[in-house]
Amino acid sequence: MAGTKARSARGVVVDFDLLAIKEKLASTPKPVEVKERENFIAQKSRRRRTRKVEEVEKTTEEAVEENPKEKEEETKE
Repeated sequence: MAGTKARSARGVVVDFDLLAIKEKLASTPKPVEVKERENFIAQKSRRRRTRKVEEVEKTTEEAVEENPKEKEEETKE
């Protein structure tokens, strides 16, 4: 294990055993609990489009109510 440390070109000591251990930990699959928690957080942080659509519909209805000429044209058609 003593031979796995080396000095890089920039002068930083690199431990290859530690890098190998970190690589193994990163490549292992996540437990079920972690996946469920990540999914819950992802669903919670997603945008909610339904509220925005309702707001747009309300504003178009308000615009028609404010302009009676357009409302009369719609009723004629």
